[in-house]
Formats: sequence, structure tokens, C-alpha cells
Amino acid sequence: MKISFSKGVLLFLSVIYIYVGFNISVWNRKNIFQYDTLIYYEYLPAIFIYNDAKFEFVKDGDFPFVWLVEGPNDSYIPKTTMGVSIMYMPFFLIAHAYAVLTSGDTSGWSLPYQIMIYWSGMIYVLLGAIFLRKFLLRYFSDSVTGITLLLLCFGSNLFYYATSEPTMSHAYSFFLFCTLLQTFSSWLERNRMGTSILLGLVAGLIILVRPSNGLMVLPLVIVFMLQHKENLIAALKERWGGLALASLAGFAVLLLQMVYWKYVTGSWLAYSYGEERFYFDRPHLTEGLFGYRKGWLLYTPIMVFALVGIALLSKELKHWRWATAAYIALHVYVVYSWWCWWYGGSFGSRPLVETYALLALPFAATIRFLFDKGRKKVVMSVAAFVLLACLGLNFIQTLQYRKGLIHFDSMNKRAYWKVFCSFPDRVTMLPYFTPETDYDRAMLGEEE
Repeated sequence: MKISFSKGVLLFLSVIYIYVGFNISVWNRKNIFQYDTLIYYEYLPAIFIYNDAKFEFVKDGDFPFVWLVEGPNDSYIPKTTMGVSIMYMPFFLIAHAYAVLTSGDTSGWSLPYQIMIYWSGMIYVLLGAIFLRKFLLRYFSDSVTGITLLLLCFGSNLFYYATSEPTMSHAYSFFLFCTLLQTFSSWLERNRMGTSILLGLVAGLIILVRPSNGLMVLPLVIVFMLQHKENLIAALKERWGGLALASLAGFAVLLLQMVYWKYVTGSWLAYSYGEERFYFDRPHLTEGLFGYRKGWLLYTPIMVFALVGIALLSKELKHWRWATAAYIALHVYVVYSWWCWWYGGSFGSRPLVETYALLALPFAATIRFLFDKGRKKVVMSVAAFVLLACLGLNFIQTLQYRKGLIHFDSMNKRAYWKVFCSFPDRVTMLPYFTPETDYDRAMLGEEE
């Protein structure tokens, strides 16, 4: 049986991702539950193992993996919303069932739980790639779709967050973004009740996983409005039932968090980030996009092709052109207005990872333009060389980051060019990194 090129890419992608997953050093250290993952996860053992959503059990024992913050009315709650925990939950339940059946450690933090939570993120990314393929095939050939998936999944920091830190929120958000795009496209074609409900559920989960990602609803609204601009009122009347179902489904997802907050704190809403906030009057756009510390396009230069492709989206995709441009501009502005615009320890600019689902559309437009049959061979050769160079650079920098040669939050111009495409001893790199970042000043909106 002959397999299509894009399906072959998905198979190749799966094999490489799984191989890398089995061979990363995190397994030797058995430290899956750390940093943000620790916060996302703690809802599950509290509710399903200790039957204590208020975390009273923490007072009775040593639980180093629990990280709570003070909420209203002298309560203690996880810092983040429960969206990632919901995504973890099927894998957590499998791990818990295994631990119970084998009479193993059922504390919630033992190795079976770590293994299942780790693989959950990678599986979601691979499922997301499947949905993204279906979405792209609506508008592009199989070969363009396959090349796009190959370059995005190997040439961007999605590769790192799918294999090295798949338990962070970005792997799950990428899956949800891909699912949302495919579901929305199906909903535009046929207003089915099931599709409307799924659309709302996915949108609600996107917000619950990472609230700022709720902006992803904007491009869908823009596409719908532009597609029906001549008869928008009639279109809204025709689809009011589907829109109502989607809205109710989305609200039902968000209600889970609100009910939890009400039960634990006595309030329907709770802000768990303390003094952390956005500074919309002083966004770090230049540093966020091009800076040596975490510049998105410096550490993931292949995404320049996606940005250029927004202008190359063809006539039948003109609605997506305006929707993508508006969304990316607003998303970039918002994420780089956060007090910690570099987002702590991370490889490249991690809050942009999930946007690659939408940016795959203009990226594919660029690939189609560059490798059109009528294009001169010299143009195609140069384009292929630059794309492969970006691919290679991503692999090198991913490995450098894993080895500590690219510092998790203290890179600068000297350090970047010292380590560029080389692997010096890490000790020799230490004098090149920026002195310890002043997070306290940054939280006040001052230069750190």
C-alpha cells in the first residue's frame, strides 16, 4: 500500500520524537515533576488520591512537590488554572491504575506517574500534527503540507517542547490549537451540533490551559465575519444555535475552575499570581522578537518564513491572511507585555510555540511560493539551503541548551556568538553569561 508523503512525514516525525524521548537525560534524574509541571499536576493527586481539593493533607506530611499560593479567605490554591491537569488526567489515571494493580507507590509522584505524564505531552503534539495535516490539506498539496510539517516540527522550538519539556503547557496548547483550527474549518462547512459542542469545548480548554491563549478565538471570529461580510446578520441567524452550543460548552469548561475556586476560597474568581502582572504601556517587543536573551526570531529563525507567508496567502485564503496578521500582532504584544517577558527558564520564546499551528498556514504558502514548478532553480536552491540551515541551527541550539551552553535566562550578545554553532566546555562559558537576573525589579516593571 502506497503511503502519501505527508503521512510519511508524520510517521518519521513520530519515530524521531519517540526515539529522542527515550534517550533524554531526564529519565536518569527522574525529575519530571519540577517547576511549572509541578504546579499544573498537583490538582490530580490532591483530588483523586488524597480526596482533598483544599490541600489540607500537606499539613500532615512531607510533600516537597506541592507548590501552593495564598488565595482569598486564608485559602491555599495552585498558582495555575487546571487546564493542563485536565489534559494530564487520562494518563494520570492509567498510571494510578497500574500503581494500584501492582501494589506499587500510589502517592502520585512515583515513577509510573512521571512516565505517563511525560509521554502525554509528546502524544498530544503528535496528535496535533495529525489534525494540522488535515487542516493544511484543505488548502495545499500533499507535498507542501508534508514539507511544512517537517520544517515546523523539526526546525522550531516545538521540537524541544515536544521531546525535552513536553509536560509544559505548550505541547497541550499546540494540540488544542491544531484541533481548534480543524474543528472550526469543519464547522464552517457544516453546522453540526457535535462540531459546535467540540468547538466550544476546545476553546474553553485553550483558555483553561493558558488564559492568555484565549486570544486564539479572535482569528476564528475574523474569518467568520469576513467570509460572511455581505450577509453577516443572516449568517448569525442561521448559526445562532451552533454558536449558542459552542458558547455553553466553552463556559462549562471554564465553570470547572470557577467551581473549584468557589469550593476552596469561597469566591468564584481568584487571581493567584500575586503581584505579577502585564505592563501594556511598556511591552518588550524588540527584546522578545530579536533579543539575545530569548528573541523568538533569533532562536527560531525559520519562523520568518511563516511571517513572510502571511502576505503570500492566496485569494481563497485572504480571510485567513487578515485573521493571522491580527492575531499574531496582538498575541506578540500581550505576551511581551508580561512582567517576565522572557518567561523564565526556557529555550527560545516559549509562549509562541502554540501559535505555530496557525502560522503553519502562511508557512505553507511560503513553501508553495518558493518551490513552485515555474520558479528558477537558483531561487529554489537558495531557499532550500536557508531552510536546511535553519533546521540544522535548531538541532544545534537545542543540544546546546540541553548541555547548558545556552543559558536558561542569562544569554547576551557575547555569550550567543561565543557558543554559536560550537560546543565549548560549559565552564568556559560561565563568565560570558549575564549576571543573575533581577526578577524583583522586573516584577515592578523596571529594567532587570
